[in-house]
Amino acid sequence: MKSSKKLTQDGVVTHVFDTCVWITLANHIQHRSLAHNILRRNEIGELHFAAPEVVRDEFSAGIGKQVKRAKAQATEAADTLTWLVDAAIRHIWSFEDDGPKITESHRDSLTEILSAIKLMESDPLESYIMRAIERDFEPIPCLKGDSTLIGKQAIEGRAPFISKSASIADARILFSILRFAKKHAGREFHFYTLNTVDFGCPEDNRNPHPDIASLLRTVPNVTYHGKLADIYGLKQDEDALIASERAFEDEQIEGQWRYDACQRCQGEVGFESVVCASCGCSADCELSSDECTLRPFRTGYLIDLHHYGTGRDYRLECEHCDRKTFEVERRSYCDYCEHIMGKG
Repeated sequence: MKSSKKLTQDGVVTHVFDTCVWITLANHIQHRSLAHNILRRNEIGELHFAAPEVVRDEFSAGIGKQVKRAKAQATEAADTLTWLVDAAIRHIWSFEDDGPKITESHRDSLTEILSAIKLMESDPLESYIMRAIERDFEPIPCLKGDSTLIGKQAIEGRAPFISKSASIADARILFSILRFAKKHAGREFHFYTLNTVDFGCPEDNRNPHPDIASLLRTVPNVTYHGKLADIYGLKQDEDALIASERAFEDEQIEGQWRYDACQRCQGEVGFESVVCASCGCSADCELSSDECTLRPFRTGYLIDLHHYGTGRDYRLECEHCDRKTFEVERRSYCDYCEHIMGKG
């Protein structure tokens, strides 16, 4: 967890996503790499996010159902594409002139789409987002005082209460952000939403509705963003991001821990579990304490594996989300003499 003192000081630029933004990033294959990129930037402190309590609760309640539906659709599409790829291969090999003209490039395109769908099926992005909201993002509480302002807005029929789809939750998100920004007047806030029906201007839904704009004028340190392009503006070049991550890791590492020794035989005490701190997936490789070095890092450990063939170390990455921080649990007994750790 980042230092709250560092994150709440004046001058910090804070990004706040509406619930619909997080769900869009998790639900659509073409946007998932963007979500991973900005969450990685958040991890190393290049971006700072805050999350209203309502966003946390809505994402937790709705993401399971929506992502399950999206992944079911992806599976159905994958089955169809698998058949098309097989058909393409059969046609290419048959050398027949009749029938649809499926070229090698068509087959490669279908294979690429199929790989993307398969990745979405196994990608734990929604868990990664939920963990970030709960662990890393600065919380924005929704207070009872917001209800009075929300009620007044609803009675007057002002945005976001201008459509049948409007909900109290939308208003709670907006008013909690405005109140929080007023309290932290020395900071800069950016609010991103794709809910153009309730928040957007009828003439140009990329801009806020006039009712919303009038509220924003009372809180000049909040900037409204209604375009997906604005969210993509937060994405960093992959090579530059990798370099930033490595520099941040090297700066934050606090010593090292190789392994625990048994009090009786001095043998190795093995790993009970090695789990990605971001997505919760288990490491798929067998780790031996004498072949790796664990370095305390944030809420877990970086794991450097020693390659005896080259004499070099390389840093373990999660095969599912490419994060490098792991939660490690040691066994409670010695691997050699089965002595129970902690006993004489």
